[in-house]
Amino acid sequence: MNGIARMLGEVRGCLAALALALALVSAGQAQARAVQRVVDGDTVRLSGGDSVRLIGINAPELHHPRLGAQPGGQEAKDHLQDMVEGKDLRLEYDVERYDRYGRTLAYLWLDGKLVNLQMVSDGYATAYTVPPNVKYENRFRDAETEAREASRGLWAHGAIPGLHDAPGTVIPRRDWARSGPDGRRTGIILTVLGAWLLAWPRPLIRLFLGAAPRSTTVRASLGLRLLGLLLLGATQL
Repeated sequence: MNGIARMLGEVRGCLAALALALALVSAGQAQARAVQRVVDGDTVRLSGGDSVRLIGINAPELHHPRLGAQPGGQEAKDHLQDMVEGKDLRLEYDVERYDRYGRTLAYLWLDGKLVNLQMVSDGYATAYTVPPNVKYENRFRDAETEAREASRGLWAHGAIPGLHDAPGTVIPRRDWARSGPDGRRTGIILTVLGAWLLAWPRPLIRLFLGAAPRSTTVRASLGLRLLGLLLLGATQL
């Protein structure tokens, strides 16, 4: 009987793992959505009003609050517009679903083609990696190198004008974990053997630490409690 119970337990564990894997896969995708308007070379607005920032790339700005329209911004927008405006796209998500402006972060797929990658490959955007959204990082980097060497798109000018970041810009994981792209503390990242497991959001950290007395002993106790929750969350992934 003990052997049968153990076997049933293993079967239940396998089924639970399979269900979790399927849930994660389905969570990374969404149904097709129509593009209502292209805002610039890396941002679109969907039917229903949702604004989507293309993950992993950066194009010259058209509506920068300080710099206004950057050189190459209109060309990048026109190129993306020719590809996607009025068409139904499939959205694929990565780890983070929204940026600090409330825009949805997504990879856009059109007829089996990754639009984000195509923008880089055609020379109208550069690779721009912000961990933990790194699923296609290597493909973006390779596409940028090829586009630059072939002088495609905006690279015909010798560099993509309007972009001050180095080609293939990557915000390091440790910097992202400590402070977000806008300089704010965003949370804690837990990694094992270099692989990202989970990010603990800033509000929850503040709940445990931000309102705590400035006593070292009390903060140490709350810190240990938070670490326990982090480890518990990691073991449940």
